Amino acid sequence: MDHGRNGSDDVLTIVTRTFVGQGQLLRLPFPSYILYKTLAQLQGARAEEVRFRPDWSLPEEFAAAAPDLRLVFLASPNSPSGTTVSPEMVLRLAERLPCPLLVDEAYADFAETNCLDLVARNEKIMVSRSLSKSYALAGLRFGYIVARPRVIEQLVKVKDSYNCDAVSIAAAAAALGDQAWLPATGRRFSPPGVGF
Repeated sequence: MDHGRNGSDDVLTIVTRTFVGQGQLLRLPFPSYILYKTLAQLQGARAEEVRFRPDWSLPEEFAAAAPDLRLVFLASPNSPSGTTVSPEMVLRLAERLPCPLLVDEAYADFAETNCLDLVARNEKIMVSRSLSKSYALAGLRFGYIVARPRVIEQLVKVKDSYNCDAVSIAAAAAALGDQAWLPATGRRFSPPGVGF
């Protein structure tokens, strides 16, 4: 699934609309991307913010079950801290959670690790990406999600009918096909990694 008008923000909206209903619970770390809380509010849902520890690790309660918990957002690397949660920790988190976990990897190309391989290992894990940052296509606004086919089937039910145009698809395909460009431009850096 992709989107040519609103980048990965539209993916986050679609995921929230798919899994979280009015009065239900969406969990997110704090501080993190402010849109997560806004999406919960737009759905009439409750947003539960779990504060990072001083070392930017997540406390155990981030993975705890809760009544009406329907979705968890986790940015890795996190905005605004730039810290990451290791794939091993993300997998442990998903195994404990009673609901889907969306790993927002808008800044993944600036990190040493990512969670794409985890989608095949745990059906609750979804990974969203953006071409706005490392691919320098902010004006194009192209985002996508990697998830199991059964999950994608559910997401397609709530997305707009024509949310991606041919120009966006062509530009995104060209950008993704030119992987040599990323390291050649020096866009990679290594934020500190943390676990939970």
